[in-house]
Amino acid sequence: MKIQLEEAALKEEDARLIMDWRNDEQSLRMSYHQEPKTWPEFWVEYDAEYFTDPHLPGLFAVFQGERVAFVRFQTYLEGPLTGRTVSIGINVAPAQRGKGLGSRIIASATDWAFALGVRNVVAEIKRNNEASIRAFQRAGYQYLDAMERHVPDTKERVAIYRYVHTNPAVLEP
Repeated sequence: MKIQLEEAALKEEDARLIMDWRNDEQSLRMSYHQEPKTWPEFWVEYDAEYFTDPHLPGLFAVFQGERVAFVRFQTYLEGPLTGRTVSIGINVAPAQRGKGLGSRIIASATDWAFALGVRNVVAEIKRNNEASIRAFQRAGYQYLDAMERHVPDTKERVAIYRYVHTNPAVLEP
């Protein structure tokens, strides 16, 4: 049972699917931004923020011919890591949660980023998100630290854990 990855496209169909998964009640509870997104505002966000790095496109995870998750990478500039570092975000389709796919998708997507020369992949996980913590641990991520993330637009401080997976094939600069 192999996870396949396909690039998301700048088209309405892809954006609406991602918005629907993102607006799921459980997804909202585990997000920095807990208010549902609305259309067409999400389309503007998707266009402006999801395709900023052509080398790190958003990815759909496909399992048995069905899109089951969305994975997003972004350049990550916060220390203490050296080398090209990105953050990872994942949203598993609500109907696919609890089936053990999360860790397999994370591992596949991380290997994809490593193949592009990424040195470190960082996951920021809300401290109460036990399912994500377990999924990242099963995918080979190691605990980095605990911190609070300030979310500027909501003015909230969110307690998170950071986990990291380092590519052993990419030497430190």
